[in-house]
Parts: sequence; structure tokens; C-alpha cells
Amino acid sequence: MPKCESCGAEIPEGAAICPKCGAPAKLPPPPPPPIEGAVSRERRERYEKGEKEKGEKHEKEEKHEDRFGVVVGGLILILIGTILYLAQSRIISWSDFGGYFMLGLGLILIIWAAVRYISIAFKGTALGLFVGGLILSAMGLSALLDIRESWPLVLIILGLIIVVGSVAAIRRGSRPH
Repeated sequence: MPKCESCGAEIPEGAAICPKCGAPAKLPPPPPPPIEGAVSRERRERYEKGEKEKGEKHEKEEKHEDRFGVVVGGLILILIGTILYLAQSRIISWSDFGGYFMLGLGLILIIWAAVRYISIAFKGTALGLFVGGLILSAMGLSALLDIRESWPLVLIILGLIIVVGSVAAIRRGSRPH
């Protein structure tokens, strides 16, 4: 408790005058102004709350992504099982197994890319899946159509399409997704 400068009596906190002698109480100095750039407690709490909400949202997105990864794994198993069944039933030849597998896997990746592109949370990662899907599909088709020697040309054409599309997107000022 502060003391009166006139009589030495203790002055209750917040009192403007000494209760004993009536002398004006010397008020404590005001708190120093906040340092420029320092964050107030209230602002810091709002920031931490926002970060916590972002973290919870990110956890939900990760759980969603994990579930979809399991769906893709299931689709790949269905693809392999179907191709094996068709080969064992002699509907397709065993020599075409690899071509059908690459084509099917490529299509699954393209579908996965489309789902990710539609989802705002994973939009940035869709392009890699799409390109991988196109490459696998092109390799599978070239194997099935017996143009094994030409599939490198297909990859070159796909690469050119991707580069031209990305350059066009950069010129428009938007980032490719």
C-alpha cells in the first residue's frame, strides 16, 4: 500500500486523498505505453484461439484425407482383383495384365485428383496426382494398343501440354492447381 507523503499514513489503493490528513494522494505512475509491435494479451488470446481453430480444422482435413486414402487403397485392390479374375477367366490375356493395371491405376489417380481439386483444402496437391494419372494411363494404353515403342512420345506430348498450360496460367496471373 502506498503511504501519504504528508503524514505517512497508509493510503488505500485507488484513493485520491489521504484518509488521515486529507492531502492529495500521489497516484502511482501510469503503466508504460505498450512497446510498438508488442501484442496485447487480448489480441494474443484471439490469435491463439484462431490458431487452435485452424489446428482443429487441419486435423479434420487430415482425417478426411486419411479416409480417402483408404478408399483409394480399396479401389486399387478391386482393380487388381478384377484384372486377375478377367485373366484367369481368359477374358483378357495375361500379357495385357500390366497394361490394364497401369490404365486402371492412372484412372484412379485422375479421379483422386479431381476429388482433391474440388475440395478447397487439398486443391494445391491435385496437379501432381493428375499428371501421374495421365502418365500411367498413357503407358497402360500404349501397352494395350501395342505401341510400346511410342509411349515415350506420349509422355513428351503430355509434358508439353502441362508446360504450356502452366505458362498460360502464370501469364493470366493465377497459380496452377
